Parts: sequence; C-alpha cells; structure tokens
Amino acid sequence: MGNSNVSQKFSSLQPVPLVDTDKRFKFWKLYDGVFQKNVQSDNRNVSVFEFELTDKQAKDLPKILRQQKNENDNQTAEKPKTKISPLDEEPAKTIIECARRGMKFLKTLRHPSILKYVDDIELNNSHFYIATEPVVPLRSVLPSLEMSEILLGLLQISVSILV
Repeated sequence: MGNSNVSQKFSSLQPVPLVDTDKRFKFWKLYDGVFQKNVQSDNRNVSVFEFELTDKQAKDLPKILRQQKNENDNQTAEKPKTKISPLDEEPAKTIIECARRGMKFLKTLRHPSILKYVDDIELNNSHFYIATEPVVPLRSVLPSLEMSEILLGLLQISVSILV
C-alpha cells in the first residue's frame, strides 16, 4: 500500500480483519480510512476495498480450481459436466473482468439501500482501490444482532432488489 496516489487520496488506512476467507482466493482486502478530496474540503470516513491479483495467484489459479473441481466431482455421484466455463479457460482474466465490472456497476448505481460509491484509483489492470461509505463486515456484527434487526436487514435487501 506504499503507492503515493493511494496515500494522496486516502489517509489513516487501517486493515479490517476479514473472517473465513480462503487464503488461496484472497484478492480483496478491506481498510477503514479517510477520503481526502482536496486540501480545502472536509475529509470523510470511508471503507476502502483493495483488489489485487498477483502474478503468483494468477499462475496458481488453474491448479487450485482443478483441485477444487476434482474434490467436488468426487463428492457428487453424478457425472462431471463437460461444458467449459470462462473460469476454466482463463481464470485470472475472468476474475479481473468480474471485479472491474463490479466496480463499474457500483460507480453507476444510485440506490438508498445499496452501498454508496465515493471514489476509486486504478494502479494497473489487476490492482485497484474502491472507496465507499463506511462498512462493517456482516460476520463481525451478526452474532450481536437481535432477530428484529436481522429481519429488518433482510427486508431492506428485499426492497432494494424489488425496487
């Protein structure tokens, strides 16, 4: 995170621990930070998502996906499907395209019940940052929520999908 473009836009970046993430597929990191639009304007708290697919991860992806597919095939009694998905052919390219498409979608989406986009920085095709309104990983707060709060959250998700 030593890039000067990143430190010019975001300050006080503190890593947010993510639970239950598969280390082999850890392309995303989450930080709490402050967005600095310019020197004169007010700073605002943000969450910063970092996407980075390293060369090593990209190189190891086909092997990892094959292992997982073999494990899944061994667990199911039915025959494996012969259709090849884009993830099978070029997994790194597919993952990068999905992440970039998600960033583009978040930029254009404006809905009160969906995460608000603030800014982004692209360092290269496979490494970028997205700043959003502050968020907290659901797994870290879910155990402390009352049932009524969980139901309200599910209602908000349903309303945002249907509207």
